[in-house]
Amino acid sequence: MAAATEEGEVVYAGYISEVFATELKAQFEEEYPGITLTYVAGRVGEIQERVTNEQRIGSVQTDVVASGNQYLEVFRQAGLLEPADLEIDEEFTLPVDPDGNWYPQGYIPAGIAVNLDMVDADTITSWTSLTDPEWAGELLMDDPTSGSTGFGFTLEALRSSELGEGFIEALASQDPTFVAGITQPYGQIARGEYPIYFPALEGDAQREKSAGAPIEWILPAEGAYGIAINMGLIMDAPHPNAAKLLMCFVLSEEMQQLRQEIDGIYPSVVRSWAADSPPLMAELDYEARIEETDNAQTINSTYWGL
Repeated sequence: MAAATEEGEVVYAGYISEVFATELKAQFEEEYPGITLTYVAGRVGEIQERVTNEQRIGSVQTDVVASGNQYLEVFRQAGLLEPADLEIDEEFTLPVDPDGNWYPQGYIPAGIAVNLDMVDADTITSWTSLTDPEWAGELLMDDPTSGSTGFGFTLEALRSSELGEGFIEALASQDPTFVAGITQPYGQIARGEYPIYFPALEGDAQREKSAGAPIEWILPAEGAYGIAINMGLIMDAPHPNAAKLLMCFVLSEEMQQLRQEIDGIYPSVVRSWAADSPPLMAELDYEARIEETDNAQTINSTYWGL
């Protein structure tokens, strides 16, 4: 504790909503006065570039990095992480690196978001509903070239026994518009610029709905695309003790419950109050995802013409 306070700062970079980040900062700094939490929200490609450049020039600024699914394991294999070895006694619901390089924060289901002024939600029941000719040229999709949700969704759909290559080919023929942004697409749907956005995070869609937007989040019949948010300690982090303190704080019951309330992220540790998460379109398999991620350029070229 004394060592962390002496460091006086911790920098967190990765997936985090502005609403939760604000609450996390306020509560962490109240719990640990003298330690300032700085957060940098970004998509996986942006964060990987930031961290890699810091390591390359020998000026590491980031302490804790967070990203979805296999990417923390990719970071580990690239030598960007070091074991945090957190002193926590929790039963996790998601995979944990056996060497302590990364820990799961929670699980986000991604489905389909529709504008209710433009779409009869009862007609969108599955992922294959998106291939209806009615929606040709009308779909907004998370950019698969950004290495984030859209790309992960492509991989899982290809692996799904109910979807597969034929589905992705049919979806590509719909000529979806790609968008790279954490909150931007939900605003576009709310304003009626597009009737449908996918894969849409349940928490983000529900937050827009609570604010009065005509948005409905739909869990497809084949299951949600599952995104596990993991976090790890950056190699040669400038504030390692404060970083470990923050990681434990994020995994605390109070923060896990708050994040579920704000972002709709299901907890990564067993909690009596936690609701069951939606079924998945394909089982989480980090090794398969890493192998496929290595072929990202080929996959995007084959299916999305990019």
